Amino acid sequence: MRTPCVALLVASACLLTGVASAQSITTPPNFASNNGGSSGGAVYFDLTVTWGGPAGLTVTSLDTNCSATAGTIATLDVYTTPGSYVGVETDPAAWTLVSSGTGCSLGQDVPTPVNISDFPLPSGSYGIAIVNSGGHRYTNGNGTNQTVSGPHLSLSLGAATNVPFTGGIFSPRVWNGTVHYDASPQVLVTSSLLSPIGLVADAQDRLWIGEAGDGTGATGRVSRYDPSTGMLQTVLSGFPSEIIENSPTGVHHMAWDPQNADHLNIAVGGTTGRVQTWDVNSATLLPGEDHDVRSYVLAQGLPPGEPTPDSNVYSVAVDAAGDRYAVDAGANAIIRIDSAGAMSVFAQFPNLPGSGPPFVGQQAVPTKILADGNGGFWVCNLTGGPFFPGTASVFHVDSTGTITTVQTGFTTLVDMAVDPTDGRLAVLSWGQFDLTLTPPNFVPFTGTITKLTSTGTHTVASGLMLPTGMAYTSNGDLYVLSYALGGLFLVSRSQLSASLSQGCMGDLDIQVAGGVADDPYYLFHSFDPANGTFPGGGWLGGLHIGVADAFAQFTIGTQGMKIFGGALDPVGGVSIQVPPNIMQQFSGMQLWGVALTLTPGDVQFSNITTVTIQ
Repeated sequence: MRTPCVALLVASACLLTGVASAQSITTPPNFASNNGGSSGGAVYFDLTVTWGGPAGLTVTSLDTNCSATAGTIATLDVYTTPGSYVGVETDPAAWTLVSSGTGCSLGQDVPTPVNISDFPLPSGSYGIAIVNSGGHRYTNGNGTNQTVSGPHLSLSLGAATNVPFTGGIFSPRVWNGTVHYDASPQVLVTSSLLSPIGLVADAQDRLWIGEAGDGTGATGRVSRYDPSTGMLQTVLSGFPSEIIENSPTGVHHMAWDPQNADHLNIAVGGTTGRVQTWDVNSATLLPGEDHDVRSYVLAQGLPPGEPTPDSNVYSVAVDAAGDRYAVDAGANAIIRIDSAGAMSVFAQFPNLPGSGPPFVGQQAVPTKILADGNGGFWVCNLTGGPFFPGTASVFHVDSTGTITTVQTGFTTLVDMAVDPTDGRLAVLSWGQFDLTLTPPNFVPFTGTITKLTSTGTHTVASGLMLPTGMAYTSNGDLYVLSYALGGLFLVSRSQLSASLSQGCMGDLDIQVAGGVADDPYYLFHSFDPANGTFPGGGWLGGLHIGVADAFAQFTIGTQGMKIFGGALDPVGGVSIQVPPNIMQQFSGMQLWGVALTLTPGDVQFSNITTVTIQ
């Protein structure tokens, strides 16, 4: 995934929370109150998530209208109840605490930002209760100011009590506030796919999808999706599809021939067990390029030590010489097919140790092979049941078939891809397996994409629904397939989040999550609000943004002053405490903007306001 760049501008003297793909919704009074409650009181309203993304949305922060004097610390506690708040305002047992956070009150009728802990809300309706230690300012409901709707959620307001979940109910009362949230970062771009597994991009950035079919015969196919037009069409069809272990099996992963951009190599699993090479222009199987890997594997008695041989051809890679390398997930092996069609066992993956949970001697189950461009290969594995977390790995196999573990600690890996923007390897996890379910099964929406870095890993995307394939296009766009949903999703390139907060005593703290380890960060400020116009180009917190490249790149301008900088920590995040001497230098200064910047990429802007360092 392309390394994002996020410019975060301080929205108040107390707190800013910015997420590159963040959304928000503000209640109709827009912080114009005419009533209020006691300190520690509660407001109630209904929130309906209408967003149909695979993981709903995540609430990341709130702005609220606070009765407390400016400069007073205010604590918010957020509770939810299923359905609606109506009828349970005074029933404490109906409510569940889901989030808390503190902010620095900016006084009455001014939005006080509060950086609460993130909490998810899947599609559906919820009653919301917000308890404010600093007291709520709110507005009397009049029938015209009690509902608001956005593209992802709607609010219906509301009521208040001076003591949470007890006492007299004041209604209608409209909370003055803003809900900041992230919609699920996966956007559905095409659907109606038949058990999709394999995904590769071509030189024109079109996505080729290997569909296992519906298990009823010759329903497997290879489709092509063109992001530039939004069109999906079937290019190759009639592949065998069968039900194995209750799931359709057939066309699996694919790989392009490096010597001919029109030749697509396809791994067909199940009892077919073949590697085939097709000319996609003429939609024909090339003569002599239909290799029966399964029969070879069974004849070799693979995997060794098992009661019966097994084969499930799952992926294929091609080296510079045109030799094909098939990963057989059933055989726990890589089978080499040379240019003459002769087969040999190139590498075998041993079972995991039997030293005790999570290592109980389960099979390796390799799933995806990628040529590294230097004569070797990257391989990842699923592991056999019971799919304990942390037991899957990424391996490197050199040109002689020697296997080296590159990194372990992953779970149920099913695919890999290299981000063309930084050359880093990303891996795809099918999801978490839960032995406590009846029967034990994989947990929905627990798939993840993780990128390997020089010092560790960081999560690129989460909340994926049983994903099977992933691919990057040349500009860094990342696509992922959902086997269960039959869809192709575009993963947002703006998943790096950060928060910048200044407490009431003048301390400044920055929290960054996501990004890539070792990426540099800088904190800038600017004194000149007159030049801060956008759009049209101008100065934004020390960043000069041109009209043409406003959302593509930035250059650091001399007008902004760099305060300090550093590098993200090994997991791609950082907690930055601004040194006291830096704060003293800016004490009492009125700054137009403050920006946290990371490696160039996507840019998202917050509101531009003047702030004063206390």
